[in-house]
Amino acid sequence: MRTSEAVNELAAALASAQACMGPALKGARNPHFRSTYADLSSVVEAIREPFTANGLAWVQAPALDVERGVVTVTTRILHTSGQWVEAEVSAVPGRGKADLSPQSVGSCITYLRRYGLQALAGCPSADDDAETAMGRGGRPAPRGGARSSSSMSRPSSPAPAPPAASGARWSDEERARFCAALGDLGLQYDAVAAYCERVKRPRPSSMGEERRVQLLAYLEATPDVVAELGG
Repeated sequence: MRTSEAVNELAAALASAQACMGPALKGARNPHFRSTYADLSSVVEAIREPFTANGLAWVQAPALDVERGVVTVTTRILHTSGQWVEAEVSAVPGRGKADLSPQSVGSCITYLRRYGLQALAGCPSADDDAETAMGRGGRPAPRGGARSSSSMSRPSSPAPAPPAASGARWSDEERARFCAALGDLGLQYDAVAAYCERVKRPRPSSMGEERRVQLLAYLEATPDVVAELGG
């Protein structure tokens, strides 16, 4: 985090804004875990009036490091006095290895804007897609997918397939394909299976193919959960 040389007026204005700031409403829905979370528009709606009333504004600037495949979003909160505070969050778009397609990069930017703005503004939310799924209350600072690019690393080897369980609903080919997809995310099957049990969902071996596809899509869209499971 970086700041202007002085922050006294900014700090007073931000404290006043936070005192009257309501939580970001949960308007977006996670289809796999049937949960709702505060998306970027909800965060903006929650902070706009308190910020305006206290002489505060914010700007966000995305950047793409093509060589490293890292997307970074810088969020700066400005005060009418000219004082400011800013911080960066970074993530690798795609499944483990960088996917620099416009859709993947755009989704990553939106994700980082949400976490960067909510964290820097101190905006509360009832829960979000990652925290509800993990069964935790409260909202910690961004981690995993929203962390500095210098500390980012992911295993490159594929996750080994688990032994076939009696009565399992999937074939050996389906099991190998699913575990290879987890490997692209830097995840092991056992960690993901235990995660599903913690959030009271079936283990992947007991899911149908469509549910497993939804689970992979969810993991791809929530790099903080991936970091939690792969850490």
